[in-house]
Amino acid sequence: MKVLKKAEGGWSVNVECTGFGNGNSGCGSLLQVKKKDLVFWPGVEGDSWGSRDPSVSFKCKVCEARTDLGRAHWPQNPRSLTNVSASWYKDTETQDSGAK
Repeated sequence: MKVLKKAEGGWSVNVECTGFGNGNSGCGSLLQVKKKDLVFWPGVEGDSWGSRDPSVSFKCKVCEARTDLGRAHWPQNPRSLTNVSASWYKDTETQDSGAK
């Protein structure tokens, strides 16, 4: 089989900007978020106080708040998303490219 054109993947979800998981209040805008709008954070493994669950997040185009999606709204294979970076949270540069 020969792939002539790989589909972009048509995945999207309609979600509200809430700031959930990031300490922001969000603006309440209803957004259609596509896979290219998402970033992945692998979390910190462990059973102690310092452990953190992985997350999939987006940045609101209206207010710039960051919102984590609930797991039910994650796309398939979230580790293939762009890895989140500190600069993504600080707005100092564009997202790091590629998952590690």
